[in-house]
Amino acid sequence: MVMITVLIIEVIMMMMMMMMMITPVEGNEKLCLPGLIPFLQAYISHYFYKEVHVIFNGTEGAQIVAAGRMLLTSYSSVTVAFINLAQNPDALLQVIPVTSSPGQASSFPASASNQDHVHNHRKPLFVAMLPTAIALYDAQKINVWEASRRGSWLLIGEDLEILTPTHYQPLDNQVMVGVWGRGDGVALWETYQAAPNLPQRVSKVGHWQLTDAQYNYCLENGSKALEHRGEREGLNNATAFFPTENYITRRKNLSGLHLRCVTESWNPFTLNKLTEIQGQVEIGGYMGEMFDLLREKLGFTYCRAPSLETSMFTTSFGFPLPSLTILSPDDQYGSLINGKWTGLVGEVVEKRADVIVAALDKTYQRSLALDFCYPYGDLEYHMIIRTPEPHMWDKFTRQLEGGSWLAYLAFLLAIPFIYYLLAARSPVLEPVTLQEAWFTMQSLTLNQGNMEVSGPARRLLQISVVATSWLMIAFYTSVLVSSLAVPILSPPFTDTEGLLKAGTHTLGLEKGNAEEERLKTSKHPNLQRVWSRLTAPYPDNLVGTIDEGIKKVVKEKFVFLIEKHYYVYNLKENCQLYQLPETIFRSSAAMALQKDSPLLLLFNHEIFSQHVAGLVDRSRTHFEPVHPLCILDSTGPINIRTMSTAFLVLAVVLPFALLILLLEIYLHRHLKKPRREGSQIKEKTEGTFRFHLESKEEK
Repeated sequence: MVMITVLIIEVIMMMMMMMMMITPVEGNEKLCLPGLIPFLQAYISHYFYKEVHVIFNGTEGAQIVAAGRMLLTSYSSVTVAFINLAQNPDALLQVIPVTSSPGQASSFPASASNQDHVHNHRKPLFVAMLPTAIALYDAQKINVWEASRRGSWLLIGEDLEILTPTHYQPLDNQVMVGVWGRGDGVALWETYQAAPNLPQRVSKVGHWQLTDAQYNYCLENGSKALEHRGEREGLNNATAFFPTENYITRRKNLSGLHLRCVTESWNPFTLNKLTEIQGQVEIGGYMGEMFDLLREKLGFTYCRAPSLETSMFTTSFGFPLPSLTILSPDDQYGSLINGKWTGLVGEVVEKRADVIVAALDKTYQRSLALDFCYPYGDLEYHMIIRTPEPHMWDKFTRQLEGGSWLAYLAFLLAIPFIYYLLAARSPVLEPVTLQEAWFTMQSLTLNQGNMEVSGPARRLLQISVVATSWLMIAFYTSVLVSSLAVPILSPPFTDTEGLLKAGTHTLGLEKGNAEEERLKTSKHPNLQRVWSRLTAPYPDNLVGTIDEGIKKVVKEKFVFLIEKHYYVYNLKENCQLYQLPETIFRSSAAMALQKDSPLLLLFNHEIFSQHVAGLVDRSRTHFEPVHPLCILDSTGPINIRTMSTAFLVLAVVLPFALLILLLEIYLHRHLKKPRREGSQIKEKTEGTFRFHLESKEEK
């Protein structure tokens, strides 16, 4: 009974499908789409779409409406919505903005705090007839290809030639056009333009074949429209090829798109060369080299040599074009001041440039105004101070830290008592006094003296003392020799916490760059206190150039925040400067494009490929020269300042020894004189008594 019921249901479903497939097309639509339902089922299943929006305009699009209704019965896990533009023309504008935007992440973790983000990253599919999409552009100025940058579209038609370059199709559009052929099944096409005034590029990316049964069920005005059994023999099963790779990888021809570049030198990322034209440069460094590789592979152009100055270009996006890559007008990378961007960022935001080819630090504020590409490297910010003067008083004590000195002192004090107790309790040793134990052990620590080796306890004690002494001598001597040969510098502090505790220095940085924003908006408590106490109260600490900051470091008690690469490549040989070890900030260094640029996905893919191929690492190594070392790291004769502590000890010890000598003479003459006289009387008395005895014996 159950099987009969299931069979009846299947028959009913097949009849419904057949009826929908042979439903006469209403209105003015003359297009016949055989196999539309199975094609949509295969397409949706292949790409795992869970939400489908069927777009139609009144009676036009009756076939896709019927197909959408069939999807409701065949796919319970897929949501199908219908938008009739004739009844509600604004409905499409309400749906499109909630889909993901270009360059954003594919998903966010679901939580109460980011429900909007989850909603904004759905994966819907918009299905419409190709003539409907063109009518939208002509009548309501809704560019489906522009809208498809935030969601996938499937346009259905029978003639791709109705598309013209006047319907701008951005580089990163996600439109797939399914073209029904006469006997060839369904061909899948993609179209794109690098810019509105550049040629339209069209490529076939997939296909889907119909079976004979699917192909012949297409009625138009109650009669069979097509019947080509003889041409389609052997095609009893549907075959399909749907592209699975990232769609942006198929769009690598930018058709000579011209880009306006702005840059600043930051070795080794960009090492630019001045040209004969005022304010214009050629981009160098390993980032410039990688950018040139992008140009060769993707087919865009940008001015690189003075010889191009004679040609006047117009950017593909319709903006005036400088003939060469230009520098920042205010020597800044860019910061937001009174609602307006300065520097390189301002040039792109104001659309006077298309791309920043420089080691631009990605910050939150900048990411709201620009699109950052995949990074080419990292930036690290450190504090630099004036090189501290080598200390003369601790030359012979800095070899060990305070805890090590205390531990060794405790060892020296404890070992005589241990020996005293050992000798007093051991049956094989002779007892000693505390004074004898003290001098015996101290002599042994200096590898001197004489100590009888007898008994396991005494052997272990002696080995422990000798081994400890040798370790101390070895470590102390090795560091001592190094410190005497090369000056060891001790900065007043090494991190932001020490800077705050010392209270002797203020901190400054170059205004108009990323470190100002990072320090001002940092959530780290130490950095917040540094900004509020040591930077913000002193407006002069925000200097205009790095050179100005370096001069303040040398002349004042001033700490300057600087990027590691700049210090290594430009200031390493300056022995007046000292870099502290703590990393204050770390961020990525990347090129940047105009906000919502169609080039972002393509540039990111190619830059990532350059990293994977090892091209970036190889180029970076090529642009990393050997840096000169500071003169303080070289050896030389030991001067009197270095040895002053030792000489001072000798100068103090020798007079002290003379004072002790005088004290001994005084004590010997005055405190021990009566005892000496008493002994002399006794000796005289004893001598007289012996003399009398000898006289008596002779008599």
